Amino acid sequence: TNCIDFNIVTALALDDASIADGELRLKSMSYKAVIVPPMDIISLSALKVLKCFADNGGRIIISGRRPHMMFGKESAEVRAISDKADNSAEMDYPTFEAIAAKRSTELTIQMVRSMK
Repeated sequence: TNCIDFNIVTALALDDASIADGELRLKSMSYKAVIVPPMDIISLSALKVLKCFADNGGRIIISGRRPHMMFGKESAEVRAISDKADNSAEMDYPTFEAIAAKRSTELTIQMVRSMK
């Protein structure tokens, strides 16, 4: 049997994370990839950790809906980090979200298959 080890990490736990050498480090564990489940709401602190992780070579896979709100309200800061903030995007957000969800799912499936 082929098994892939994984951990479920809460957004709150990301507050204690450090980023080094393209890895997200939590206590004695280190991760080169993070799969973000479908969600609408994310905390700003979790979003900033994930952005720092990506900026330093970490892989982030968004499976489904991208977060676009903080505390239940639309957030320009969340959108600015997850979208282009200068309105130069080639499509509107709902169209982008649908395409991103499809591509993220395909990428996740390919990544899991390649680990077998």
